[in-house]
Amino acid sequence: MSDIQDRLRSLSEFNVTFNVADGKFVIRVKYKAGWTVVSPTDETVGFYSDDKDSMTFYYVLPVSRDMSDILDAIDETVSYNRDLEEKVELLKTKVVELRQIFEVEDIETLKTLTFKFKRKKGSKTGGIRIDEKGDNVGKNTEIDNKIEEAIREA
Repeated sequence: MSDIQDRLRSLSEFNVTFNVADGKFVIRVKYKAGWTVVSPTDETVGFYSDDKDSMTFYYVLPVSRDMSDILDAIDETVSYNRDLEEKVELLKTKVVELRQIFEVEDIETLKTLTFKFKRKKGSKTGGIRIDEKGDNVGKNTEIDNKIEEAIREA
């Protein structure tokens, strides 16, 4: 039981409440404005988002199921959005660095600019598809929207 209490405490910034109603555990979460709610990977966990109140409700049937299944689903959304926030902040930092480089270097030097980095084993590229012109031809995802916004702000 203390594991569940610890997990609930770690989510306290999201105003988590829980109860038992109609034979199911129900947990209500208020995520930060602008966060994307990730569909639980565990299909036995249901959820409903009320955009008007920025509330998300998670539930499992029956009550005999483990409440940690719901907490796992909440953790998925929190991890996704925190990762997204970190990427946007890193992007803003890198845009500033690039601006500084472009201010001092000549055009011939800038044409040689390349990006190289070490990819961790098992990391994903995100499935972004680029055509021969360099345009993104994949679908417009949440990360795409956040990146575009960060570039405009920087």
